[in-house]
Amino acid sequence: MSARGIRLTPLRRHLAAVLTIVLATAFVAAMVLGATLLRDSAAADADTSLLGTDLVATTTDSGKREGTPRIEGAQEQWPVLDSSFVSVNSKSSDRARSLRVYTPPPTDVAEVPLVDGRPAQDADEIVIEQATATMLEVDTGDTLTVATSARGGEREDVALKVVGVTEPLDSALLATGPPRILVTSANAKSVLGAELEDVATSWHASVPAKADPEEVAAAASMEHLDVLTARASRVELEQSAAGGFSAFGPVVAAFIAISLLTSLLVVANTLSVTIAQRTRDLALLRTLGATRGQVAAVVGKESLLVALLGSVLGTVLGHVVVQGALLVAPHLGWTPRAAAAPIGILSVVLPLVAGLVVVMCAGLLPLRRATQVAPLEALRVVPPGKGPGLLRAVLTAVGVLAGGGLMAAGVVVSSRGAAGPAIALGVAGGALTLFSVLLAMRVVVAPLVRLLGGTVGRLGRVPARVAVANVRRHPGRSASTAAALLIGTTLMSMLAVGAQTADASLTRALAERAPVDAVIRAPELPQEAVAELTAIQGVHRAEAVPAGEITVDGSDELTVYGPTAEQLEQTAVREDLASVADGELVIGSDRAQSVGLHDGETIEVPRSGSGSEELVVRIDGNLKLTLVSASTFEGIFGEIQPSSVFVDFADPGSSARAGTDVFTIVGDLNGVLASTLPEARMDSEGATREVAQQIITLMLGITSGLLAVAVVVSLVGVANTLTLGVVERTGENALLRALGTTRRQMRTMLAWEGTLLSVVGALLGVVVGAVCGVLGAMVVLAARFPVVISIPWEQLAAVLVLTVFAGVLASVLPGRRAARTAPARAVADAL
Repeated sequence: MSARGIRLTPLRRHLAAVLTIVLATAFVAAMVLGATLLRDSAAADADTSLLGTDLVATTTDSGKREGTPRIEGAQEQWPVLDSSFVSVNSKSSDRARSLRVYTPPPTDVAEVPLVDGRPAQDADEIVIEQATATMLEVDTGDTLTVATSARGGEREDVALKVVGVTEPLDSALLATGPPRILVTSANAKSVLGAELEDVATSWHASVPAKADPEEVAAAASMEHLDVLTARASRVELEQSAAGGFSAFGPVVAAFIAISLLTSLLVVANTLSVTIAQRTRDLALLRTLGATRGQVAAVVGKESLLVALLGSVLGTVLGHVVVQGALLVAPHLGWTPRAAAAPIGILSVVLPLVAGLVVVMCAGLLPLRRATQVAPLEALRVVPPGKGPGLLRAVLTAVGVLAGGGLMAAGVVVSSRGAAGPAIALGVAGGALTLFSVLLAMRVVVAPLVRLLGGTVGRLGRVPARVAVANVRRHPGRSASTAAALLIGTTLMSMLAVGAQTADASLTRALAERAPVDAVIRAPELPQEAVAELTAIQGVHRAEAVPAGEITVDGSDELTVYGPTAEQLEQTAVREDLASVADGELVIGSDRAQSVGLHDGETIEVPRSGSGSEELVVRIDGNLKLTLVSASTFEGIFGEIQPSSVFVDFADPGSSARAGTDVFTIVGDLNGVLASTLPEARMDSEGATREVAQQIITLMLGITSGLLAVAVVVSLVGVANTLTLGVVERTGENALLRALGTTRRQMRTMLAWEGTLLSVVGALLGVVVGAVCGVLGAMVVLAARFPVVISIPWEQLAAVLVLTVFAGVLASVLPGRRAARTAPARAVADAL
């Protein structure tokens, strides 16, 4: 007999395994594409900043710079202005917009790619970015009006002719602010009100063709001049661009590991069910002369087919979903424009290999079972299953305790700052716990069904009581059915709890560090400046707050703010900050450590007139601001004019926000400061917090997608195992029909079986998933943030209801098959 001619299992019986592999490989492909896009986007931004650059020089002297520093060994150098904004308007625009200033290299060093026009050559000419042209509705030949600082700090409108439009200078994913205009030495005086060399924050340079940039940088560096190569500066820029996303790397890695491990368990369970369904077929083949090797070859080919089909479909699905999401992302406000994720070898090969490895590992035990089927089993009647042994109960208990211990150890290691080893311990502990729980299903299903049996029997009468008896008579099959639901429910609950805990923890950590969206500090603060800041689209409120410096221990200086309770309530995202008590200094742990302060100690601060003020130190997390109450501030400094502004952004999606992205708000704020408060400084931590929340929202969306697919996988798995029960109990079902059981009662009996097992699997899955989700979030986050445990009760209730519904729905087809069993089949089986 040739193994090539043997065909055992229809592909439809492997549907659950194929769907599971599709889900896992699609998730892996999406994550690889996302990481690649993030890296390439950061590299694209660095390319723009370092166009034509070999060296980057910055002064380390905080004092006033005199003249342009000379970079020894450079062939050509040019001034660069970082993080500068100007207010620009046009005839077609409804209002002035704050735009970033980009200082390109000289045209003989490198040319910025233009889509139209030519470079600016005169003081009244300007080149703009394509996004700027779209925003202001202008083209080459049109005129822009730039509000620049003239003599005496007064604003002056300067008309500039647009002579060129560049290609997009930002990456499509990591937009760091509003669009740009290009400023060179030729038009800097018109745009900035000063020569570019006088306001430059750094200097870029090129080196001769045969020179080594590293050697030139080392020789050019001196006491007050720090010179880096473009390669070193690129690394810093890329890390800075991707820095806001680095905290999510371990989360994504953990989700991928969990997804693959869960997929392995689901596939192993599904393959085991299909082998069990074909036990008699396998035995018959053995009777007809098929060797164990031939059976193993056929089963192995089936597993390979499942792996290939699922992996290919999943890889394609992952690419399609990511590219589609990037296509619609601009319309949802996620990215500044449409982008395409770069497809590389890794995004194709890694998901395929992951799918093949998962299926091959999952198929080892079912393959072993298939080769051990004896020929006599073709004639054997399937007996009721045996109850679990003591050894299994002991092993499962030890496994659960060991898995929980590994996850707890991961939490401890993570809390000490070692994220990598902690995640390894957490993943290993989670896998061991889930595997042990699956082994324990044979131990716990029967007792749980016995507890539910009385209530179910009263509700469903005879069909329900027969269903309870069937579940208890076959603990192995019942455990397999409940396990199919347990795996999906555990995955859903774990991701839901983990994602919400991560959301609460990250949001809380960012809010504790920077509770105010933007803090502006200026030597003087005209009242009209606050009004201009408040009028910006997307700003909810701006409050003028007094600020000053206090001396700690006679040497260290601290900037303290003295807002009123009402001002904090209106501008801070933390309600508890409004309770700053009189005589109290609220400070963050890092800042307290830098000046040698300890929680609860009392310090004396000199007053502006005479005497001193006693303050009790209260350390509040890692708060970036140092706060005192308004009355305490007045006692220290007397009556002074406010010199800072607390700015609160409108909530995303609100009418006050009107679709304005956070980077545009920050850019508009910088534009007002550039024209009204040129010496002001601004920290806009609200942008970082909002971007982090957008990423968390995206992760929660991914979780919702996983929930939907996991429900489908669970439904198919339950349908498979219930169908196996119908096949194995054909004689029993025929006897029930012969004794007068109606087809409706047969269908009801299978529905009650599905309900019982789905309730058991769902309850256990929600409990195990919630525990693993909390511990997993602590493992991933404890190294970086204080963990705030948050349980999504509504989502867990939805998981429970969906899982029970899936179990009932999965019983429909097996119930119809059982109802079609002819009563005469009982007589045939008896003969």
